Amino acid sequence: MSTASLDPRLVLNCTPQLACTTAPDGTINFLNTRWFDFTGRPCSDLIGNDLESFWISCVHPDDREIVYQQWAEGVPLGKPFEGRYRILGRDGEYHWFFSNAIPMVENGTLIGWVCTSTNIQPQISAEARFSRLIETSFVGVSISDAAGNITYMNPSLLKLLGYERNEVVGRMRWQDLTPPEFAHLDAEADRQLTATGVCQPYEKVNIARDGRRIPILVGATCIRDETGAKTENAAFLLDLSGLKRAETALIQSEKLAAVGRLAASISHEINNPLEAITNLIYIARTHENLHPEVADHLSLAEAEVVRCSQITTQTLRFHRQSTRPTAVTASQLFDSVTTLYQGRLSNSSITIHRGYITPSPFHCFEGEIRQVLSNLVANSIDAMRTGGRIGLRAYDTTHSATGRRGVRLVLADTGHGMPPEVIQKIFHPFFTTRELAGTGLGLWISKDIIDSHGGRLTVRSRENHGTVFSLFLPLHP
Repeated sequence: MSTASLDPRLVLNCTPQLACTTAPDGTINFLNTRWFDFTGRPCSDLIGNDLESFWISCVHPDDREIVYQQWAEGVPLGKPFEGRYRILGRDGEYHWFFSNAIPMVENGTLIGWVCTSTNIQPQISAEARFSRLIETSFVGVSISDAAGNITYMNPSLLKLLGYERNEVVGRMRWQDLTPPEFAHLDAEADRQLTATGVCQPYEKVNIARDGRRIPILVGATCIRDETGAKTENAAFLLDLSGLKRAETALIQSEKLAAVGRLAASISHEINNPLEAITNLIYIARTHENLHPEVADHLSLAEAEVVRCSQITTQTLRFHRQSTRPTAVTASQLFDSVTTLYQGRLSNSSITIHRGYITPSPFHCFEGEIRQVLSNLVANSIDAMRTGGRIGLRAYDTTHSATGRRGVRLVLADTGHGMPPEVIQKIFHPFFTTRELAGTGLGLWISKDIIDSHGGRLTVRSRENHGTVFSLFLPLHP
């Protein structure tokens, strides 16, 4: 049989796409077997239907208007047209198809149409998954055209910069978010994108809606069309604010550690001359013919030298760290800390009230617990610039949740207190209410130290009524 005698309908039945032919006005006169395979409906039920009835029975309601419009514009012209829409399958679900309508012309007269529809649901599903990935990603994503006009920005980046989508898309350019001093970095990135299609990640600053300068790490790639021409740039942005704060805190921590080592070294060096001075004062004070007034002055001098020696000893205890827990009492820890802060306490008119109800000795890393108590005392002093009271209490107790025996240390002040929203964040790293003076690491580190001892650090506070920190430490960590 020659190819000229082949029935076109036989050819359409062999295609993997859904295929049909229509009269010039769109009336269905043939459907291939793929229609039955996909929809589960006998083709005889659909043949002879006008175009509108056919689409109502097969096409998703939201897509019908698009189909009607395409046919209304394409049929009178007799020119090919295409579109994509959802068709109802035998599984009861709508699936995306890409359809082509090609006119059949004989002797210059339109005699009908051949329509094919290709299932593109896998591609649509992949696009949807990719879209959800971008929309929910914690990495900021921005897409801009060749001129830098922003055409898309994902929720993470919008939240970081403080914008609504309608304020950015179609209204702003990538350059609008960049301070002038970083423009050369964006220019170099654009040069790399044009040359290779990607740019090396680089650090810059973006300006938020409220004027904040946010450090970010940027990487970018170009999006090309079917011909390989660059159409858009996709930028991926990572917020570096936390990293920059950590770097700053680390530098400050290293400085503090260096100062601590220096203070310990100085304390160690001055201990010997202090002991010599103490001995000399003692010899002078016990001289037989010493005038009583001079003896009183020497006694005062001896007391002050002893106090200096105590301060140097406590400083050394802060710096020295044992490799294993040692036994200590609450009074030893509290007194060593308040000795160091005696000057600040006096200058701020703050009094100390102690209440140690025979707490048992417990094992801990002394230097670490002193660090925690020192941080709490320093915070209390900062909260009472015009005077007040600090209450220090300690007593034996049993942890209600674990049943472990231990000691509870309580530090209460009459400072300005904290609102609930601050209390919820005080143990978070880098959170501070002292923007210039604080790193936001003190309480976070303190809680970590107490946790590592198997204890618990809690806080209660009310604005204008003071703050109470409570530490539970087991007898044996």
